[in-house]
Amino acid sequence: MVRKVELDFLEIEIGALKEAGIIREEVPAEPEKRKISLWMLVSLSVFLLLCVTGTSLWVYIKIRSADVYKEEVSVLEGKIENFDNFIIGLRDDQGNYRVLICDISFELNKDAEISGKRVNVRRTIYKAVIRKKVGQVKPAEVREILKKTIRFELNNFLGEEIVKRVYFARFVLL
Repeated sequence: MVRKVELDFLEIEIGALKEAGIIREEVPAEPEKRKISLWMLVSLSVFLLLCVTGTSLWVYIKIRSADVYKEEVSVLEGKIENFDNFIIGLRDDQGNYRVLICDISFELNKDAEISGKRVNVRRTIYKAVIRKKVGQVKPAEVREILKKTIRFELNNFLGEEIVKRVYFARFVLL
């Protein structure tokens, strides 16, 4: 048996509940727009300015040092001759012996050639060093004295200004 039932719902108006503050009307939230503050904009600008300035300065210094390096390299335009394994016994004024072990290189002018005179050049270097009295001089000073002496003697032997600079690749004074 089926019976009809009557339901009695409270008739409450939603408008009255909203006015009473019981129900709040929720409005869907709109996505927030990001606001870039003035402080953030200034900070970013200063940072970028510093980066650009630093990079520009670094590039300028690198280019300038490369130019200086090119100038230094261009100084060594002559031919380099190497004479290795000199072992020379030196005697000072008091009769004390010192031994010089060295490898000598020197820079020649562009046109100079000494390939046929290597034995005589080696002999000239040996004699120039033997004649020089080193005494109790420090090795650094001996090195400079010998460079000047060797350059002078070689230019006298070879004629003209053929030898531009003298270098010691190895210099041990015992």
